[in-house]
Amino acid sequence: MTTMARKDSSLCELLMDFYRVTSAFEKEYARFKENGEFAFPVMDAMEVDLFHLKNATHGIFREDTHDHEGGVNAEDLFDLVIGSIFHEALHLKEYIYTLVTYESRYRLFEKQAGSRKLAEHERDFLRYGKEIVREARENMPVKADEVRDLFRDATRQMEVILAQHRGNERVIRVLYVERELLELIYGENGLARVYEMIFPGGALEGYARAGSSFHKSGFYNEAAEAYALALEHGAHVSKTQRRRWFGEMRKRADAMTRKKQGGAGARSVLRKVKRLLDAEPGKG
Repeated sequence: MTTMARKDSSLCELLMDFYRVTSAFEKEYARFKENGEFAFPVMDAMEVDLFHLKNATHGIFREDTHDHEGGVNAEDLFDLVIGSIFHEALHLKEYIYTLVTYESRYRLFEKQAGSRKLAEHERDFLRYGKEIVREARENMPVKADEVRDLFRDATRQMEVILAQHRGNERVIRVLYVERELLELIYGENGLARVYEMIFPGGALEGYARAGSSFHKSGFYNEAAEAYALALEHGAHVSKTQRRRWFGEMRKRADAMTRKKQGGAGARSVLRKVKRLLDAEPGKG
């Protein structure tokens, strides 16, 4: 594997790891907003995932973190945000741990203290315990909001990086394959929304590029499926972009039909694709 191929592979792994940990936090954050609690085992496991994500980000992006004028580039900023998420999430986890593990025990101790005289060191410890519980209870919601804001900053910065790598076929395909994960973060039609952000031709171009990449690699069923999805988004782009990507899909659909590539399902989709493409003005 060449150096470039290794970097592409690492970028794709980083991309999916980032989206997985982001979706995991969003799920826990929604749970916290609903009932006021985090699941400590989930946050504990997330610390490990964030640690590996931070190190992976360092490994990929710190090879060249500054542009030629010494400024901060897109990758460097993403690296900084991921590092910040890791450290702030540690603070959040400590607050959660304090409340889950110690709050009930401190309250029990306080209740028992009402029935007997406490030694001086016990009174001091009770005051200390009440203070750290109070601090955790007050600061946990603030810290949760801060971590969520950082995740959203990182998501927006990843969109900038994706736009810079929009010609990378491996990145385009991994986004397509993992589109269900994107819906957990962006909502319904999450992949289309990402494609709209990073491609001049919007979701039409994104799906068409994914389909062509699948076709070149011999994944004909996947190519047909991606082309069908591309057609659903053709009405939302300029005539120039529409003509370009419809022409690209027509060429490959013709080749797949002529060579009988793909299964029966794929050929059925291709026939529909070709009918729609042939009805498009200005074909050829």
